[in-house]
Amino acid sequence: MKISKKTQKFIRSFTVIITLSISALATYAASTVPGLVPLKYNNAPATDLIYNGKVQLPQELHKKVLADHSFDLAKLNPEESAIWAQAGFPEEIGQLAIESGDSVEYVSPIVSRTGNFRFNVIKNINGRPQTFTIMANKKIHNVLLNRALLSKLGYFTTPLKYLPKITLNFSNDISTKAFLSRLAEATFGDPKRWITEEVAEGAKSLTMQDVIVMPADDYVYNLSIGFIPDSVIKGRRVLNALQIPYAIVDIPESLNLFAWTAGRVISEGVKLDLSEENSFSTSFEDAKWILNRLAKLTRNDFISISAEAYLPEEVRLLLTEKMISRRNSLIELFKIKAPALAINQQLSAGEKLVEGKLMQENWEGHSERFAFGDPESPLSSSEIFAFIKSKFISNIISNALVQINEAIQLMDLQQDIYDKQYELAKKQFLNFLKTGKMEKTSFGFWAIPTGTFDLIASREIVSGSYMGVDNKVQLADTIGFSVAGGAFLGTTGVTAPWALSGTAKASIMRTYTHLQPIKSMKKALKYPFKNIMVPRLNNNLAKIFANIDEVQNMPDIEERKKKLEEIFAIFDESFATGESIIISDSIGIQPMLTAQYGFTEKIKAHASLMANGTVLSRLHIYKKDSSTIQIYKSLGDVGKVGISIGLKGIIPIINIQALGGAGNAKTDFYNLNINSNEKVNPDIFLAIAALRELLTGNSVELVSVLNSPYKLHHSFTQSSKKMSLFFWRWTKQNDQDLLTVAHPSGGTNRYLRIKEGNSTGKHYEQMATDVINAIKDEFLELEDVNISTSTSEQAGNSVFGNSHGKTMQVEGEIESENMRGAKCDSINRPFINITEAWRGWSIKKEQANEIISDINRKFHGRFFQNDEVFLHTKKLILYEIKFQTFIYNAGINALLKIPSEKLLKIMYKYANRDESQTQYLDGPNWENKLRLNYNNYLEYRDDYQLAALSCNPQVALNRLMKILKILNSELPLAGIVEVVGGESNLYAFANVQGFREKEEAGDRPYISNSIGEFGDKNILGPLSNMQNKIEMNENEFYAYWILERF
Repeated sequence: MKISKKTQKFIRSFTVIITLSISALATYAASTVPGLVPLKYNNAPATDLIYNGKVQLPQELHKKVLADHSFDLAKLNPEESAIWAQAGFPEEIGQLAIESGDSVEYVSPIVSRTGNFRFNVIKNINGRPQTFTIMANKKIHNVLLNRALLSKLGYFTTPLKYLPKITLNFSNDISTKAFLSRLAEATFGDPKRWITEEVAEGAKSLTMQDVIVMPADDYVYNLSIGFIPDSVIKGRRVLNALQIPYAIVDIPESLNLFAWTAGRVISEGVKLDLSEENSFSTSFEDAKWILNRLAKLTRNDFISISAEAYLPEEVRLLLTEKMISRRNSLIELFKIKAPALAINQQLSAGEKLVEGKLMQENWEGHSERFAFGDPESPLSSSEIFAFIKSKFISNIISNALVQINEAIQLMDLQQDIYDKQYELAKKQFLNFLKTGKMEKTSFGFWAIPTGTFDLIASREIVSGSYMGVDNKVQLADTIGFSVAGGAFLGTTGVTAPWALSGTAKASIMRTYTHLQPIKSMKKALKYPFKNIMVPRLNNNLAKIFANIDEVQNMPDIEERKKKLEEIFAIFDESFATGESIIISDSIGIQPMLTAQYGFTEKIKAHASLMANGTVLSRLHIYKKDSSTIQIYKSLGDVGKVGISIGLKGIIPIINIQALGGAGNAKTDFYNLNINSNEKVNPDIFLAIAALRELLTGNSVELVSVLNSPYKLHHSFTQSSKKMSLFFWRWTKQNDQDLLTVAHPSGGTNRYLRIKEGNSTGKHYEQMATDVINAIKDEFLELEDVNISTSTSEQAGNSVFGNSHGKTMQVEGEIESENMRGAKCDSINRPFINITEAWRGWSIKKEQANEIISDINRKFHGRFFQNDEVFLHTKKLILYEIKFQTFIYNAGINALLKIPSEKLLKIMYKYANRDESQTQYLDGPNWENKLRLNYNNYLEYRDDYQLAALSCNPQVALNRLMKILKILNSELPLAGIVEVVGGESNLYAFANVQGFREKEEAGDRPYISNSIGEFGDKNILGPLSNMQNKIEMNENEFYAYWILERF
């Protein structure tokens, strides 16, 4: 059968379309992270590239790249079309016959993307009506910037015109009111941003400001809007490449929040600072192609681009500098061979623009604010005063409670000890009267029974982790009681300056605690003190649902829905997202023996042997969000033994402590759905009944009817060594935890984690408290008054304190398989996490920059591009600067299989470098010590392999930790990269958290560029993956309510 030419042409066209579609799908699949632009070829050429004078199929170009590695896809232009041409397009003039100040007739709104409000208007031109589209949003000038920049890159842009003023006429006042309502809903803004004059009752006209107008009919896709759906892009370079210029000018409403860099490196890709990025699948070559065009733009080009946005002068000046800076950052990230253009980050222009920062929030004639102002510092003078006041009130409460507890005691230990010592002295004196000799008292023990009943009540503002809950700052209200009984052990025959005594105590305690995350200490002081009565809070929360049966029986669905929404609005106000109620019961046994030697009356040395056995039962009710209550029902036991030695004057001078312990912890974890929408949550009334039972009876029985829990079991060991010298602190801690997670569906996962770390710091708060108490006791004779602090033991979480620490963690999932008929456990896909952290109350900009520079030196200065992190700030408050390195399974396999000669060569290579962490380079025997570490490495590697073959994952992971410690001591990051087989087998990055004073974005974290790639689907490791998968609180997942967190 003969096929016509027309049919043949159709078949060829159809084949090309199908091929391009398949290629486009491959392009999308290549990008594992939406919007992430890779930094290397990803096997996905664009679908519209011209080579040898015609559009080439992506498969053919891919073959060309594989055959010739010098072939550069970035040099190929996309096919010219109605939207792009190499020579660009002539400027269209006079197409929009509408001017600022014109009066037009309002027609109707147009369906628009979130944040945009578009509507059609009619203007009579020469007696003929012509329709236009007007657009308003809070970032309207971005559309103008997009148009100006894309025009310079060869793109066709739909004609636009900026209208400072336009008058809208409506058919009636109802249409006017409807317009105002739609304007507010579409833009999420106050209509007064655009309509500054008061709208009179019955008004049928409005004057708007700060809008743009465009043709009502777009024959070409309007690229200036800044959003292109992936269904339009279809793998074409000409559209995918637009992700780059969009990122350069995608300004948030506040220009102060517009970063000086346009992106950062994440897993060998660039994460662009762009709000609409998920529709793009931009390749490395696409980015390079358009960046090569961008690199040709001069400073004058950027000045003209900002001028076409019709911005206030000070805003325009700063925007020009930031656009150029973002252009420079992308040129650097993608390694484009082009010089950086000069910028001025400290630009000033009068009072409105000072050192690169806009100082004015509202600008006449503009709906955009361009600046929001700095958020209030958590350590402003008023906040500091509120904090001091809260500590003062806390100490009043605690001292009042001491007096009450002393009054209700049936036993007085101090008096009993005095009486016993008096009796012994009297006996010795009577014996002297009889014999005339003062005989030496023989060594012996005597005991006095002890017993106390104490009430517990406190209100504290605390930072960091507290009772297994982690918030930056939180208000903790606690009430409870404790009962203790035991014995005080004294001795005879021990004379001054020596003393020897002991205690043995068993105790029972119950506490109720309410934790609230707070952003303002001033606000925390306004909470009534009756809130300390936490059981009362539980009852009040339960009473909110007292009439729920009546609601359930309402026949009208809409009425029932409305009533449920009202009830839960009250509940949300009384128990907000992030709040916790914790009910704890503990039984403990604490024996201790103490020896003391007095150098003088005030200076004494002491040594103590101690033990501690505790059983802890705990119920934690946590408001995860407005629709979810998380319940953690836990039971744990831990036993510890230790020794402590120290020297004390009127304040503690030095103390050294070593503790070791082991224990178990079990947690049942429930999610309770309290979404009040019956259609979404048909069990809402049963959920309310379960919540009431939980609040009034601490019972999870009804909760378990609704859903089965995740069951976690920890079997752990923990040891620590601590030293304090006045305010200086040093801590070293080792943990090992075997965790089993049983799923509601019946599956079980087992994990093993070994963690070691050490830190140093300065704990000024505790020392200040000691000094105040010493002054009070020694000079003011106020022994009955005690000044206390509830601060964390971690120096970095204390007032005016700081700390620097490093932890190393190895972990993996334990899998079992049958080998020769026997069960064999092995570690599946082990994972390493090395974390270095700097924490503190506050830090000066210069000191913080030193830390940033130290991080940058770890690997060729690739983590932080410039000094943007602390550009305007003078101080970082309540900060944490953290540097993390993840080593994945492939990297661990590489370090276990590296040839010994290669390993030794790498160790020698970095032995004499400044960035090496080796501590003995200056010593005469450094080479001997290096050789010793090398031999130990080989020994531990053999032990690891033997343990793996012997089905002993605990020994294997322990040996992996020893290998890691050697690597960490011998090699800088660059050396570790070599040992683990290259950057593809690890991932390293830094982040800065805390409040940056004088920065509008001061309360937002800053994440650095990274090196390496995500080497596993479990990016943060198997344990974090499981925690995130079941959406469990971190502190509960790792049982930090019984384990000491480091």
